[in-house]
Amino acid sequence: MLSLHKFTILDQTAIDEIRKAVICWYDCEEGAPAIHPSSPMTELKEDGYMETLVTFIRASEQLTGRYTFRNPLFGLPPYDRHSHGIPPGYFDGDKLREEIEIDVTLDHLKLLVSMRECDWVSPERPAFDPKRVFNDHRDAALGAYVAINGEPENDDDGYPHISKADQDKYKRMYHDMAAVLQIVVREANVMPGIYGSSFFGDFKRLGNADDYTSTRELVEEITGKPYSRKRYLEASRRSAERDRSKEQAASDET
Repeated sequence: MLSLHKFTILDQTAIDEIRKAVICWYDCEEGAPAIHPSSPMTELKEDGYMETLVTFIRASEQLTGRYTFRNPLFGLPPYDRHSHGIPPGYFDGDKLREEIEIDVTLDHLKLLVSMRECDWVSPERPAFDPKRVFNDHRDAALGAYVAINGEPENDDDGYPHISKADQDKYKRMYHDMAAVLQIVVREANVMPGIYGSSFFGDFKRLGNADDYTSTRELVEEITGKPYSRKRYLEASRRSAERDRSKEQAASDET
C-alpha cells in the first residue's frame, strides 16, 4: 500500500508557469541548476516553486534524443554571478554559446529525478542543492555515478572511489543537467493532476486537478483573495479527517 506524505497540485496554471522557466546555474559549492529571476514565479511562490517543479519532472513523460534550443540566457543583462550564473555546458571556451545542442539519454533523466531541491535559499531564488546535488555525496560526479550505478567500492582509506574516466564522464553528465532540465520544462508531456509521494520514493497521480480549479475560482470570487494550493490541500485534509471521525463515531455506536 502506498503510504503518502506529500501532495502537490499540478494544475494547468502551474504547468504553464513552469514552461516559462529559464534555467541557470547556482554557482556555489559544486553548483546546481537554478531558476533565473526572469522566470515568472508569482503563481507558485507561496505554494513552493521547487516542490511543484520536482512534481512536474517526476510526472513528465520520458523524452530522449538530440535537442537544440536557443540559449535563453544569451543576451540577458548582468545578474548575480553566484545565484544566477551560466551553466558550465553553455560555454565554448570563454564564449557563451547562442545555441545549445545536447543528446538527452535515459541516464540523464535518471539523474534529473535524483536531484535534491535546495531548502536553504529564499523562495525568490529556487534552486537544486549545490552542496549535495544528487545524494549525500559532496562530490557531484560521485553522486551522479551513485544515482545511476549504486555505491562503488571503497578505496584503501575506506572512501568511495570511482575511476578517472568515470569521474570525467559523470562530471560531464552533471554539467548537462541544466540543459536537460531546460528541455524537459519546455518539451515534456505532463498530465495535470494531484500527485502524491512518499518517504520511500513512491510517486502516484491520485486524480484530476479540476476540483481545485473550480473551488479556487469560487473562493477567490467570494473572498477576493488568492486561494493557494497549500490552503486547498489543508482544507481537504481537515475535511477527510472529519469524515473519518464521523465514520468512526458511527461505527462505535453500532
